[in-house]
Amino acid sequence: MALIQQSVEQGAKITTGGHSHDLVIEPTVVRDVTNDQPLAQNEIFGPIITFDSEEAIELANGTPFGLSGSVHSKDLQRAYHVASAVETGMIHINDQGVNDEPHVPFGGVKAGGMGRYNSDTVMDEFTVLKWNSFQMQPRQYLF
Repeated sequence: MALIQQSVEQGAKITTGGHSHDLVIEPTVVRDVTNDQPLAQNEIFGPIITFDSEEAIELANGTPFGLSGSVHSKDLQRAYHVASAVETGMIHINDQGVNDEPHVPFGGVKAGGMGRYNSDTVMDEFTVLKWNSFQMQPRQYLF
């Protein structure tokens, strides 16, 4: 609620919702959000910010987070260009922003992730390799 209120104080406007009931915030749509407002600078899985053309790359990369994203376009080559330039751990073209398949590493970059899980990648994330060497007899050195 504080993020919504702070963003409203900075010029965003609540279209619908904006109230909480105990520990639950009702579905809320906020418009006129800019990339420097709290709703855009915190990982709340929103907001939707309108943009023109390649400005999307700057907007997406202008936050400290980078878990997942989506690019929707009829021009797949352009969509791939934008998707490649966005700093995120996962990005989907013409698909939803949250997919989880057990054979694909899931995770983000920057402050939007703490490594990867799923697939064989999870073994590297949760394993620390350490070599313990035991010499049971005194080693003979040449010097």
